[in-house]
Amino acid sequence: MLGIIVAMVIYILSKKEKCPVYLISNTSIIGQQYALLSKEDKITIRFNDTQINQLSICNILLINIGKQTIDSNDIADSDPLRLIFAEGSKILKAYVVKSKREAINFRIVSYKKNVLNFTFDFLDAGDGALIKVVYDGSLTQSSLVKGTIKGASKGFVLQKEGSDKYERKDTYISLFLIGLGLSAGYMGIAPYLLGVKPLPDFHISMLILIPLYLLFVGIFLSMGIGLFYSNHKRKQYNAWFNPDAHRRKW
Repeated sequence: MLGIIVAMVIYILSKKEKCPVYLISNTSIIGQQYALLSKEDKITIRFNDTQINQLSICNILLINIGKQTIDSNDIADSDPLRLIFAEGSKILKAYVVKSKREAINFRIVSYKKNVLNFTFDFLDAGDGALIKVVYDGSLTQSSLVKGTIKGASKGFVLQKEGSDKYERKDTYISLFLIGLGLSAGYMGIAPYLLGVKPLPDFHISMLILIPLYLLFVGIFLSMGIGLFYSNHKRKQYNAWFNPDAHRRKW
């Protein structure tokens, strides 16, 4: 049983998967909604000679936090990667602020109206880029990353900062649950396997007691392993999506 648990933990830690995620931060610079004048007074706002209503900036961080490489061939031609702002928004300027490595060739292909297309040659574990978009639109209008990636059915998934916090105590709880399950299994099975106790006489009640006992052990093991896995994922997310990590890694 200990060997099975160790094998499952090693599998969880070494599991390779494509896990593209993104984090968006929007900031409003200037716009009509901040005007402290009456409706009769008109204010004209221009960006590079283009008249706008609401000047906003979107910073978007895109990363592959999975352990499996995402190749450009994994991107579906019929559903390319793109950043979509709400209807009525207009992208004024966009550029790649920084990429993790130049070799990934992360680049903006084009942008028109409220859609920005981007691509890359490949993304290894931890590879990604930071894109800045200047657009005419309100902060209340959501922006999403769309596109189909082979091996990642959901494509780029939005990661909300602070929603998945790593808790050290959860690791301790998961290890306690695993230990409890192992102890219960050892105390109930090992004496008979080692010959310390003779096998009990078979009777009908054993058909009920043995499945219940195994269910009891299985519940603790599954709860412990599940909590360990989820907390491990939260630790990965927390490593990428906190302000200190942004400054340290980018």
